[in-house]
Amino acid sequence: MLEELTRDEAARCAGAQAASPGPDCMRAMFDLATCLTFNRIEPEQGLMRYRRLAEQGDTEAITAVGVVLLEGIGHDVDEVEGLQYVERASALGNAQAQYELAVMHYLGHPVEEDEEAAFLLFKAAAEQSHTSGLFMLAECFLDGIGCAVDLPRAVGLLHAAAERGHRMARQYVIEWLDEDTMVQRKEGKGGKEG
Repeated sequence: MLEELTRDEAARCAGAQAASPGPDCMRAMFDLATCLTFNRIEPEQGLMRYRRLAEQGDTEAITAVGVVLLEGIGHDVDEVEGLQYVERASALGNAQAQYELAVMHYLGHPVEEDEEAAFLLFKAAAEQSHTSGLFMLAECFLDGIGCAVDLPRAVGLLHAAAERGHRMARQYVIEWLDEDTMVQRKEGKGGKEG
């Protein structure tokens, strides 16, 4: 049903404003491409639609083309072209692209492992309130990855990520609260254990 609605909306947009679609039409076309690609309905069609949007400078679409190529969704993996797209979108300031590129540097695939580059890219994504960027920047501060260990900054970032629904960040916060409660109980500040 969602696919049909999005297809209809995208068709209206393509027919009415093919030369210069407005933001609502761009969003509808992006959503359709996402539905087709990541639900593996017609990934080739989705990639084609992403590419059209990318040609118009849509940084979300530029990022999506890169991810689709890197993951080989609906076709063979193309790390060279996929990386070029993600790097381009990252340079244009797209938070998701910055996060994706940071993960690549963090893991060392398909680029060389570079903790400092990963840290800086996670930071750039986090500065745009990218939820996973916030979490990974906190991880960097917790473990000194590409930066000095900074527990107070890590806690604030984990809280921000948890507030945005990041499950692992929530888990960290819950575990820390549980540990703090146990310490207080053992010190006689919070009542009896049990």
